[in-house]
Amino acid sequence: MKPVIEFEEDANHPRQNYRVKPMPNDPIKLLVAGREMEIIDLSVKGVAFRYAGETKQSSYPIELLISVGRRYQVACELRIVRHQDDIVSGVFEALSARDETVLNKLVMALQRRDIREATKRKDDN
Repeated sequence: MKPVIEFEEDANHPRQNYRVKPMPNDPIKLLVAGREMEIIDLSVKGVAFRYAGETKQSSYPIELLISVGRRYQVACELRIVRHQDDIVSGVFEALSARDETVLNKLVMALQRRDIREATKRKDDN
Protein backbone atom coordinates (compact mmCIF):
# COMPACT_ATOMS: atom_id res chain seq x y z
CA MET A 1 0.00 0.00 0.00
CA LYS A 2 1.36 3.41 -0.97
CA PRO A 3 1.91 5.81 1.97
CA VAL A 4 -0.83 8.39 2.38
CA ILE A 5 1.56 11.25 3.15
CA GLU A 6 4.80 11.50 1.23
CA PHE A 7 7.69 13.74 2.26
CA GLU A 8 11.25 14.13 1.14
CA GLU A 9 13.38 11.96 3.41
CA ASP A 10 15.59 13.88 5.81
CA ALA A 11 18.42 11.64 7.02
CA ASN A 12 19.24 14.11 9.81
CA HIS A 13 15.71 13.93 11.26
CA PRO A 14 14.33 10.43 10.62
CA ARG A 15 11.59 10.70 13.27
CA GLN A 16 10.05 13.61 11.38
CA ASN A 17 9.44 11.24 8.48
CA TYR A 18 8.13 8.32 10.57
CA ARG A 19 4.35 7.97 10.43
CA VAL A 20 2.33 6.40 13.22
CA LYS A 21 -1.24 5.20 13.02
CA PRO A 22 -3.05 6.22 16.20
CA MET A 23 -5.54 3.76 17.68
CA PRO A 24 -9.08 4.94 18.49
CA ASN A 25 -8.29 5.08 22.23
CA ASP A 26 -4.98 6.96 21.83
CA PRO A 27 -4.88 10.31 23.65
CA ILE A 28 -5.00 12.50 20.54
CA LYS A 29 -7.69 14.48 18.72
CA LEU A 30 -7.44 16.39 15.47
CA LEU A 31 -9.62 19.43 14.90
CA VAL A 32 -9.59 20.94 11.41
CA ALA A 33 -11.33 24.31 11.25
CA GLY A 34 -12.98 23.35 14.55
CA ARG A 35 -14.31 19.96 13.38
CA GLU A 36 -12.98 16.68 14.80
CA MET A 37 -11.48 14.35 12.17
CA GLU A 38 -10.42 10.70 12.18
CA ILE A 39 -6.62 10.52 11.98
CA ILE A 40 -5.24 7.96 9.51
CA ASP A 41 -1.58 8.62 10.27
CA LEU A 42 0.59 11.29 11.81
CA SER A 43 4.22 12.40 11.70
CA VAL A 44 6.09 15.37 13.07
CA LYS A 45 5.70 17.00 9.64
CA GLY A 46 2.05 16.32 8.85
CA VAL A 47 -1.13 14.32 9.13
CA ALA A 48 -3.58 12.35 7.00
CA PHE A 49 -7.24 12.16 7.98
CA ARG A 50 -10.65 11.14 6.65
CA TYR A 51 -12.95 13.80 5.26
CA ALA A 52 -15.64 13.15 2.66
CA GLY A 53 -16.40 16.83 1.96
CA GLU A 54 -14.56 19.27 -0.27
CA THR A 55 -11.36 21.08 0.68
CA LYS A 56 -11.90 24.47 -0.90
CA GLN A 57 -8.91 26.20 0.70
CA SER A 58 -5.21 25.43 0.34
CA SER A 59 -4.72 25.50 4.12
CA TYR A 60 -6.81 25.26 7.28
CA PRO A 61 -6.28 26.08 10.95
CA ILE A 62 -5.86 22.91 12.99
CA GLU A 63 -5.50 21.89 16.60
CA LEU A 64 -4.02 18.66 17.87
CA LEU A 65 -5.13 17.92 21.42
CA ILE A 66 -2.66 15.51 22.98
CA SER A 67 -2.51 13.88 26.43
CA VAL A 68 0.91 12.30 26.91
CA GLY A 69 1.81 12.70 30.57
CA ARG A 70 -0.09 15.99 30.56
CA ARG A 71 -2.37 17.86 28.15
CA TYR A 72 -0.92 19.72 25.18
CA GLN A 73 -2.48 21.75 22.42
CA VAL A 74 -0.65 22.14 19.12
CA ALA A 75 -2.18 24.84 16.91
CA CYS A 76 -0.95 25.69 13.42
CA GLU A 77 -1.96 25.83 9.78
CA LEU A 78 -2.24 22.64 7.77
CA ARG A 79 -1.30 23.02 4.10
CA ILE A 80 -3.30 20.52 2.07
CA VAL A 81 -1.07 18.51 -0.26
CA ARG A 82 -3.56 15.87 -1.40
CA HIS A 83 -7.27 15.11 -1.24
CA GLN A 84 -8.15 11.82 -2.86
CA ASP A 85 -11.48 10.13 -2.24
CA ASP A 86 -12.08 10.64 1.50
CA ILE A 87 -8.40 10.93 2.49
CA VAL A 88 -6.83 14.35 3.04
CA SER A 89 -3.08 14.76 3.57
CA GLY A 90 -1.42 17.90 4.81
CA VAL A 91 1.82 19.40 6.06
CA PHE A 92 2.08 21.41 9.28
CA GLU A 93 3.07 25.04 8.66
CA ALA A 94 4.90 27.33 11.10
CA LEU A 95 5.16 24.90 14.03
CA SER A 96 6.78 26.39 17.11
CA ALA A 97 9.81 24.63 18.58
CA ARG A 98 7.66 23.63 21.58
CA ASP A 99 4.96 22.14 19.33
CA GLU A 100 7.56 20.22 17.33
CA THR A 101 8.95 18.81 20.61
CA VAL A 102 5.44 17.76 21.69
CA LEU A 103 4.88 16.01 18.35
CA ASN A 104 8.27 14.29 18.61
CA LYS A 105 7.32 12.97 22.07
CA LEU A 106 3.95 11.76 20.80
CA VAL A 107 5.44 9.99 17.77
CA MET A 108 8.08 8.35 20.00
CA ALA A 109 5.44 7.18 22.50
CA LEU A 110 3.26 5.68 19.76
CA GLN A 111 6.29 4.16 18.04
CA ARG A 112 7.40 2.50 21.32
CA ARG A 113 3.88 1.14 21.81
CA ASP A 114 3.84 -0.27 18.26
CA ILE A 115 7.23 -1.94 18.80
CA ARG A 116 6.10 -3.46 22.13
CA GLU A 117 2.91 -4.80 20.54
CA ALA A 118 4.78 -6.24 17.54
CA THR A 119 7.31 -7.90 19.88
CA LYS A 120 4.50 -9.35 22.00
CA ARG A 121 2.72 -10.74 18.91
CA LYS A 122 5.99 -12.27 17.71
CA ASP A 123 6.64 -13.84 21.14
CA ASP A 124 3.07 -15.21 21.27
CA ASN A 125 3.57 -17.01 17.95
